[in-house]
Amino acid sequence: MRMYSRRAALGLGGAVLLAALAACGEDSSSPPSSRGGQDADPDGPEVQLAADDPNAAGYQAAAAGFGLRMLAAALEEGKPNAVVSPLSISQCLALVAQGAADQTLDEMAAMLGSGSAEELRSGANADITAIAALKQATFEMANTSFTDESFEVHDEYAATVKQYFGVAPHTADFTDPETARTQINGWVAERTHDKIPELIGQGQITTDTRSVLVNALYMKARWSEQFDPDDTTTGDFTTEDGQTIDAKLMHSRRNVSVAQEPDGSIIFALPYEDESLQAVFVLPPEGAPLADVIDALASQPAGTPMLPEAAAMTDAELTVPRFEMRLPIDLKPALQSAGMLRAFEPEQADFSALSDQPTYLGFVQHEAWLKVGEKGTEGAAATAAGGEAGAAPGPSDEPLEIRLDRPFLFAVQEKTTGALAFLAAVLDPAKS
Repeated sequence: MRMYSRRAALGLGGAVLLAALAACGEDSSSPPSSRGGQDADPDGPEVQLAADDPNAAGYQAAAAGFGLRMLAAALEEGKPNAVVSPLSISQCLALVAQGAADQTLDEMAAMLGSGSAEELRSGANADITAIAALKQATFEMANTSFTDESFEVHDEYAATVKQYFGVAPHTADFTDPETARTQINGWVAERTHDKIPELIGQGQITTDTRSVLVNALYMKARWSEQFDPDDTTTGDFTTEDGQTIDAKLMHSRRNVSVAQEPDGSIIFALPYEDESLQAVFVLPPEGAPLADVIDALASQPAGTPMLPEAAAMTDAELTVPRFEMRLPIDLKPALQSAGMLRAFEPEQADFSALSDQPTYLGFVQHEAWLKVGEKGTEGAAATAAGGEAGAAPGPSDEPLEIRLDRPFLFAVQEKTTGALAFLAAVLDPAKS
């Protein structure tokens, strides 16, 4: 067995593909298959599924706030749009936290709204359980690890991540970083149907790397009531800097669940064919920067519902842009800002529950791809700004007009757990 004197580096990667059915060119008469949990990984063991675990409560309540902080970091990348998958990120972090101890674990758990490794794995497992129960949507998610044969992992850790996360470990030779990188990227590409072909970039894996933990997610869902492509038109969309651009705008009149917030925001939800999934849209007041809206939403009390309880079914005339976006992002700075500090410090990190070999976290890489169309969608958003509950629109003989013709937030949410499959800030729907 090879011996190493330097501290081992862990890598963490979350790759997510959320593909609208419209992007796939499938016949809308053919319903999508449903594949949940670790079934997406043919190498994965049978994961233990546990619904309604009280230990998951804190993790679930903190999901929106954590996701919004990650979206805020993505927005700072300065790209035309920003998109992340809080579900993919939190699965990865909960997985790596099973090997953490003492203050390293405390920081990670607190960031995710939990008090222990047990609560973290209960929350992550509750999400896996909810995904496995989906019937009308295709939702594939897999967790795995790639570990150098020289790196001895504790049996208890291996058993825990197998039972709660469905981890099927793989061996990788990190003395050859490029070969290891190719191996990991190949696994991710296969499980995201080739939409995330290169999650880990050159130089991220080094000869100090001993293990990389990965989550890959693929989702395809249809609206319960699809938009008619014949009604899609080219129209104006005003960006935050005041420019008017051409965007493909979908139109539909239907009953939707709507709330109007005290600050002027409008929040509404569109259901998918699978009743456990919904898309939530947040249209801020005109002139309100999305970054400020995200910060305000992230500061709301844990557990604040994305769609206010006062929302009511309302006759609405909808105008919603089609859009597609992709964003790779190194999440290390964002996680450090959120309070996860010791895990990244070679002399302070404590991953003694993982291995006897001193270990620290070297990188956290994430990439998300998203497309919204007439047949289906995935996306990002959160609850409305402000601490007061939203109010339903007043009665009217005329439909409520909701035009998403300026920057907005979008979310795909699994309703039973509150898990956010996707969060996106749509700043320019004409750009990817």
